[in-house]
Amino acid sequence: MINLHALYTFIDLTGTFAFAVSGAVAARDKGLDIFGILVVSFTVACGGGIIRDLCIGAIPPAGLSDWRYLTRREDSVWYPTMRLFRQDRPGDWQSVFTRMAAALER
Repeated sequence: MINLHALYTFIDLTGTFAFAVSGAVAARDKGLDIFGILVVSFTVACGGGIIRDLCIGAIPPAGLSDWRYLTRREDSVWYPTMRLFRQDRPGDWQSVFTRMAAALER
């Protein structure tokens, strides 16, 4: 039996890759340097993925809520000593500031 989660993940990443390639091709056609090509392809991949999610009714878009995009962590993969403080509920800044103050007191 095919693992549907793995299949959907593969299709999702393939679509994002296709958006990135189309952005890179368009940037190359405009004569941009490698940095410009990378910026345009990244922007098109992220923007295309968010627009795709909105079109299929995935609210909020996966790029803003999916665990694969590290939205539920309190640390950073790239900066292990950095601590992230996130809202428990939208608009709940008081809990954020309380946790920040407690962390600073340690």
